[in-house]
Amino acid sequence: MFYVNIDTLLPPCYRFSSFIWDGVQHGQRLRKVQRPQGWEYQRVGKGRPPKGAKFHIRFTDAQGKRCWSQPFDTPQQAQENADGVALATQAAAQGLTVAEYQDQTNAGRTPIKVAVERFLKLHRNDRPKTVKQYNLALTHLLANLPRGVRFIKDLATSDALDTYVQRLQTEQYAAKTIETRMGVIFSMLKDNKKETGVEYAAQLVSLPEPLHTRPKAYADDEIPKLFGVMTAEERVRYLFFLHTACREQEVQYATWDDIDGKHRKYHVTGDGKEDVNFVPKITRNAGFR
Repeated sequence: MFYVNIDTLLPPCYRFSSFIWDGVQHGQRLRKVQRPQGWEYQRVGKGRPPKGAKFHIRFTDAQGKRCWSQPFDTPQQAQENADGVALATQAAAQGLTVAEYQDQTNAGRTPIKVAVERFLKLHRNDRPKTVKQYNLALTHLLANLPRGVRFIKDLATSDALDTYVQRLQTEQYAAKTIETRMGVIFSMLKDNKKETGVEYAAQLVSLPEPLHTRPKAYADDEIPKLFGVMTAEERVRYLFFLHTACREQEVQYATWDDIDGKHRKYHVTGDGKEDVNFVPKITRNAGFR
């Protein structure tokens, strides 16, 4: 049974109907007034509530009786607790505890936290830098889920994804970072496409456009100056870059076993580099440099 503390209704004060059932307008302010037949609530005009006002959630209990929740100090606190009031009332109507009602209602639905744990476990052997990005993106997501979003199917909607993108923008993340973070979320959602029915979540939301800038190349007369101030080790390293046209990690994880001095070739491979999770990018003619 769901009970309401009726003592909170005794002091005359303004009430804020942060969550109203039966079609009463959201956000309506009410004032308690004593009449010959008893106390009643009157609608009052819009405006700021008086200092010290308490805010309540109005709902219908399992017996069909209109009730007020316990008081909250702010409208935001009342709104945050509205789902809990509704959930408790629905459970009571079926003679169930909240936990029993949730187990029955959410059977077969994957909580986002569980989906995150599965995704991170699946990709735990990816490159350390990639795994770190996954953890950063999904930890932030769990801490900032849009209101009412608990299950993976709830997240795979335009409204939920757009709300989260706005959250990232509010925290002043760069457009490129937002693109990277959302890419991780899109990958996780794709892994759950059987449940969500959404394979390409990126099509559900618009992301801010990253600013792409072309790196400035050194002029021909600047190259000798650059090499002139290098140490012997730096000179070998950057000559290796220039003569092989390798990517940064391909140079970083190069070993002597990869070098074919006779034929002047560098074999780009991940063999023997499992401890650093180096996996070469698969492109045409990428095996030799």
